[in-house]
Amino acid sequence: MYLIIAVLCLVVAMRSLRRALEPVGVVVEVMKASIVVAFALGAALIFVLAAAISG
Repeated sequence: MYLIIAVLCLVVAMRSLRRALEPVGVVVEVMKASIVVAFALGAALIFVLAAAISG
């Protein structure tokens, strides 16, 4: 009986945790996109500088 109650509590806790972490997923996606944009801008700047230096 205790095992069944423990499993039910775990299921409820996992569902609540998933709902609680949904907004964090959006923040992580925004951070990943920001990192990609920063990398692309940095690479573009390096290539522009290399082109300007080489001639």
